[in-house]
Amino acid sequence: RYKKAKDLWDALKKKFSQSDGPKIQRLKTELHNCRQKEVMTVSSYFSKLTQLWEEIDVHEPLVGCTADQKCSAVKVDVQRRLNDRLHLFLLGLLPKFSSLRTVLLSQTPPPDLDRGFEMVCTEEGVLDSMAVTPAPELSALALRGGDNSAGRGDGYQAYRNEKQRLFCTHCKK
Repeated sequence: RYKKAKDLWDALKKKFSQSDGPKIQRLKTELHNCRQKEVMTVSSYFSKLTQLWEEIDVHEPLVGCTADQKCSAVKVDVQRRLNDRLHLFLLGLLPKFSSLRTVLLSQTPPPDLDRGFEMVCTEEGVLDSMAVTPAPELSALALRGGDNSAGRGDGYQAYRNEKQRLFCTHCKK
């Protein structure tokens, strides 16, 4: 029926890319409510956003002239979308990224979405490497109650006092 592949693609586009208001509303609501959760890595959070953005792009194509592929309206629309996506990505991050968020949004011009994602992933790696979790065998140690102010003037004496007050909650030694 179609002599050219372009004709087939145009027919498929016309048939399947019809605007679906309720679906667009659901996608946008999901997008604006999308936040990184404590157990979620930056990469998985970003993947969820990307999935939603791609689905929205199907239902809301770029604005522009079909006659001119180098139309400035398309470039402006693409840049606007990318800026919006950077803001949405940064706003949904965990509070531990708030200082980096401020730095990225303060830059003129702001970094592109990929660069912002890369910087947040780097920060996540740094924060994760700085997180110190006690070894399981040390977690049973506790300080005995008592005044902690003794011996603060003498560093060695304070160290010795603290060491003497440590005991194992399991074996009580």
